[in-house]
Amino acid sequence: MGGKGRKATVEKRVVETKRETNVNRNVWMSKADEDGANERASAEMRERMLQLWRWMGQEKEADVRMAADVRVRAKVRAVDATRQQVLVEKLDTPIGTVPNAILRGSDVVSIRVQGTPNA
Repeated sequence: MGGKGRKATVEKRVVETKRETNVNRNVWMSKADEDGANERASAEMRERMLQLWRWMGQEKEADVRMAADVRVRAKVRAVDATRQQVLVEKLDTPIGTVPNAILRGSDVVSIRVQGTPNA
């Protein structure tokens, strides 16, 4: 009888191991699917952001709110890859107009442009 009980225990362990393997495989696949979805969402957001900056760089007049609630108006021409600097033309400030300027990204609170970019 010792042999049958031992065989049943071994078979039970094999079945449990298969179940655990299937559960682990499903968890791994779910994690991979989730990672893939996150990567696709990140890629889509990067693409949309690039389209927005390209659209804004087409001679669009923008109202820019700066730190300390300073409001200026300018044409946004470009933004660097890290969004640390914004290149603008015809920067109208409370103390005068500057033909070309670079705004520090850390000083920019918001940029508002009229219109809607074409998707």
